[in-house]
Amino acid sequence: AKVTEPFGYILKPYQERELHVVIETALYKHCMERRQHELEDQFRQAMKLKAVGQLAGGVAHAFNNLLTAALGHCEMMLDGMRPDDPCFASAQEIKRAVTRTVLLTQKLLAVGRNQMLTLRPLYLTAVPG
Repeated sequence: AKVTEPFGYILKPYQERELHVVIETALYKHCMERRQHELEDQFRQAMKLKAVGQLAGGVAHAFNNLLTAALGHCEMMLDGMRPDDPCFASAQEIKRAVTRTVLLTQKLLAVGRNQMLTLRPLYLTAVPG
């Protein structure tokens, strides 16, 4: 017993109460070890989710930069077009699609940062310059 270091062993002769205590202690230890394994699994899963969130945030940030450039160019194109221009409707549709994609990307950024996303209008003329 000293070499193998078993958890709860009883030397003969033993009393029934001693046997019950050793059995209950062994069952309790087994339950605690199982709970520890479950908590370790949950921790590993949480770390994976955190990594996925950080990855999503990084990708969304890169997309956001590209989409901002695309949206800016699209707005400049629309400013230079007349509504009767044959490409005007297509340019407007491109702008709508890019805007929807920007909103989706902002949601991904919020997930990556573990924050709620609340959108509110910002009137640039009201911002002190």
